[in-house]
Amino acid sequence: VGGAAWLVEHAAAFVAGDSGQNKERGPQPGLGFDLYAGTGAFARALLAHGMREVVAVEVADVSVQALSTIPRVRAIGGRVGDVLDQLRAAGTPAGLVVDPPKQGLKEDAAALAGLGAARVAVVSCDVDNGAKDVKAFVDAGYVVVEVVPVDLFPGSAEVEVLTLLWLP
Repeated sequence: VGGAAWLVEHAAAFVAGDSGQNKERGPQPGLGFDLYAGTGAFARALLAHGMREVVAVEVADVSVQALSTIPRVRAIGGRVGDVLDQLRAAGTPAGLVVDPPKQGLKEDAAALAGLGAARVAVVSCDVDNGAKDVKAFVDAGYVVVEVVPVDLFPGSAEVEVLTLLWLP
C-alpha cells in the first residue's frame, strides 16, 4: 500500500474507532468531520469504517461539487474558520480529520479542539505548524496516541506527519 493510501486508511480507522488502538475509547462511529477535505479521500474512508455521516468542508468549489456526490457526505463550501457555526450546529463529531495547508490551522486550532470530537487525526505537511496545531488539542485535554511520519514524496525533504489524539 502506498504512503497516501496508508495515511488515509490509518487515520480513518482510528478516527472511526475501527482500530485496535481505540476500540474501547469514545462513542461508536456516528458523525465524522473531514476538514480541508479536498475531493473526499478521508470522507470516503471514514464512511467505509462505519461513520454514519461525514460533514466535509472545502474551500474549492469544484471539490465541494465532488463531495456533494458522495452519499452520506454533507459538503460545506468555505474556509474552515468561516463555517465553525455550521460545524457546531451539525453536532459533536465522534471523529475529526484535519488536513490543512502548510501554514496549519492557526487560530482555528483551538476552536476545532473545542468541538469535542472523541478522536482526532491531524495531518501536517509542516512539522512546526503541525506541532502548534497538536498543542491546541493537547491544551484542550486531548491525549496524543500516536505520531507517525509518512514519506509521501520519496527523494524529497517533504514528510507528512500524522498525529492521532483522543479525548479522555
